[in-house]
Amino acid sequence: MKRISIIGLAIVAVLAMAAVVAQSASAALPELVNKEGKELVNKTITTESTENSVLENTRGETVTCTHEEGSVKAEGLKNVKEGTVTFTGCVGALNSKCTSSGQSEGTIVTNKVKGRIEYLSGKGTTSPVVGLLLEPETGTVFATFTCGSFVGNEVTKSVIGDLGPPNKLIKTTEFLTLKYAKKGTEKGIQEFNKFEGDATEHFLESKLFGFTTKANEQAKIKVKFGEEAQLKA
Repeated sequence: MKRISIIGLAIVAVLAMAAVVAQSASAALPELVNKEGKELVNKTITTESTENSVLENTRGETVTCTHEEGSVKAEGLKNVKEGTVTFTGCVGALNSKCTSSGQSEGTIVTNKVKGRIEYLSGKGTTSPVVGLLLEPETGTVFATFTCGSFVGNEVTKSVIGDLGPPNKLIKTTEFLTLKYAKKGTEKGIQEFNKFEGDATEHFLESKLFGFTTKANEQAKIKVKFGEEAQLKA
């Protein structure tokens, strides 16, 4: 009887451990995976805007760029790293060209960026919303640039965009969409500034034309993979 009891306890322990492992696996979502549900093999992810990209501060001042494109490297199932974004056709106040040091007129290039995906809402439901957080790899500065005679303009801190659609196999000729939007009509405020269940607030801050305020990015971006991939949520 004692031996049977010990075996019974061992079985219970194994089942309990299996439940914990299953729960942990579920908690790992959302993930970026290949068609086999594993880590991406071709790790470079490319991005390209489909409309103007706009940086807006709380004063209503803007920098508008006609095009942006970039790339990041997938790291594991949830993270990206070593990313850069190049904005072209950038114009600020008084139609001034906005330019990063060493770039052609109207071109802004970011510092290296990193990021991760998490739920924005709907975790555990059939309609989850997933966000991508991007922030500088080191320090807090995304980019610095000059707009005409206005020197020392910069964008800092972090930003969250809406990434989707989830749970659909994306072929190499297709793409996910990354959307950055303002919150209603509020100048300089991003639509999303927190992940679901996380109290940490993420927001952009800009120093534009002599004033430092919060800022938002408005953009719609195609996210392409070098292989079939899925945002599993």
